[in-house]
Amino acid sequence: LTYSGTLGFTRGIILSSLTNTLSIPNGANAVGAWDSSYVDGPVNKTGNTDFTFPLGKNNVYAPITIAAPALATDAFRAQYFNTNAHDAGFDSTQRDITLHHISGKEYWLLDRTGGTASPKVTLSWKTSRSGTVDVMSDLRVARWNGTTWKDEGNGGIAGTNAEGTVQSLNDIGS
Repeated sequence: LTYSGTLGFTRGIILSSLTNTLSIPNGANAVGAWDSSYVDGPVNKTGNTDFTFPLGKNNVYAPITIAAPALATDAFRAQYFNTNAHDAGFDSTQRDITLHHISGKEYWLLDRTGGTASPKVTLSWKTSRSGTVDVMSDLRVARWNGTTWKDEGNGGIAGTNAEGTVQSLNDIGS
């Protein structure tokens, strides 16, 4: 499914898969996603504007945002998982020394599928799905490089201990 224009979420869940992926081309966007209306599965986005992937699973909305890539042909695919990344094969014991731990509740996959852009990434948290955040300033965006979780820093936080976002300090490639 390829959607152009504005995809408005009001109620209902779009199920996608690697073989049946929701694709949002350059110039299109998605608005209004929430706990009862999101995409469960991968979403492809092509374009050069900021984009919040309308992702979720099991009745929770869990967005991930990328800053505007450089080119209209830059493309990314994102998916949310509400499970322990370690149990999915992303060894949480292999991490930069600056990372205290990796979430045992959730993770996202973000892959660059076209172009060379390396945008900043913003992850979200909500106590009901993510667990407790005690010290927001300690949060970091981490990226799995194939063998190790890399610390991509904390470039800014918005929200409260109960719900908010953290942006990477570094631009992130795939």
